[in-house]
Order: sequence, then C-alpha cells, then structure tokens
Amino acid sequence: MKKPCILHVDENHPLLIEGLKDMGYENVIEYTTPLEKLIPNLNLYQGLVIRSRFPIDKEFIDLQINVKNKLNDHSLSTLLYRLKPYL
Repeated sequence: MKKPCILHVDENHPLLIEGLKDMGYENVIEYTTPLEKLIPNLNLYQGLVIRSRFPIDKEFIDLQINVKNKLNDHSLSTLLYRLKPYL
C-alpha cells in the first residue's frame, strides 16, 4: 500500500518531517521547485507544508488541490508536543 504523501515546499524544523514519517506519511521535499512545476501534481498530495515561499491566495485555493486533513487528534497532539520546544 502506498503511503500518503506530504509536499514540503519550504524548510521547517526536522522534527516535523520526522513526526510525519513516524505517522506513516511519505515526505516529498521540493524546496526549490517553481510553483508552475508543482501545480500539475498537487492532487497527488494529502498535505502541503508551506511557510512563505509563494502566496496562498484565491487563485491557488481555486486550483482545488486534494489536500486533506488526515491527522487524527491524537497524532496531531503528539506531533505538536514533540515540536513544542522548538516553536
């Protein structure tokens, strides 16, 4: 069974990637890929990690990407707890 994928377009704390991996996600790192090259494949990802590399505006949201919140409350709480010292 293929793991659900999370697209990372900006660098974040390594614990985020580690925590998502521990929860069963495949992390795809695309820190330098232009938005124009990412758009055609956004529907392949269940999540997007972004800080400020490009704006999340109406046009971006209208792309109707397949980003789903698949983190249950326990998993999200565990991940946030592990990240807390770094926030």
